[in-house]
Amino acid sequence: MKYQLGTYKGEKIVIFTTGISVANAAMTMQMALDYFPIDKVVMMGIAGAVNPAFEPGDIAIPERWYYHDESVYVNPDPNRDEGFVLPGYYNEASARHKARAKIDPFAPNYKNFGYQFPREVAIVKDGVETPQKMPYFSVSANLLALAKKALTNVDTIKMPSGKPIQVRIGGNGVTGSVFADNAKYRQWLQDVFNAQVTEMESAAVGQVCFVNNVEWIVIRSVSDLAGGQKGQNDENVFSAIASGTGTKLLMALLDEIVSAKVKAKDIK
Repeated sequence: MKYQLGTYKGEKIVIFTTGISVANAAMTMQMALDYFPIDKVVMMGIAGAVNPAFEPGDIAIPERWYYHDESVYVNPDPNRDEGFVLPGYYNEASARHKARAKIDPFAPNYKNFGYQFPREVAIVKDGVETPQKMPYFSVSANLLALAKKALTNVDTIKMPSGKPIQVRIGGNGVTGSVFADNAKYRQWLQDVFNAQVTEMESAAVGQVCFVNNVEWIVIRSVSDLAGGQKGQNDENVFSAIASGTGTKLLMALLDEIVSAKVKAKDIK
């Protein structure tokens, strides 16, 4: 794993790739925090659209990230049509899901996808005596505000064709160890998580940052509509273009972060 050290407008930075999927993202993120005094994490990459309003090159900066494949896979119930035999502990989980939905407007609308029944990830961190069930991980409010400021200050981001892209800040993204390329599953991601985009790393990065009390945010550029094509997936066709649009907003956000740090130093 290679971590590149440098500076950006006088601020020390560490640049690295997470690798593909949840395990690699968690490993490389935790290693970075172990070895370097990082106080803010800005991640950028591509994603598949869940919201069909997105087109290749558009950008999503979700406020919350969910694991969509943290699940239990079960057998069908031989005594009930379209029923399934759930483990005993899942009744307790279902009760917790229903209770959470009454107080948290961002709680998932839990339902199964065939034999796949979603559940929440359990985390441990300093100050938490027992594992804490987490339906999602929220990005830093400070970095989200700076992202909004960056969007107002950056020149209109366009595709190579000259077409302006759309940028949506807020809402939900989903992560899993799955290359989601199925239209029915994409619809389920919308129904359950109200997701804008799906990919394979962000929630893992968010979990590591949450446990380590580090600010974080993720920029995702759309490469395709997950499972929306006829025939073979065309993600590779637009991946480079999507990376280009995302990079422009990434640099604008870095400018805002540096500016905010300079102002904070001046006040002191």
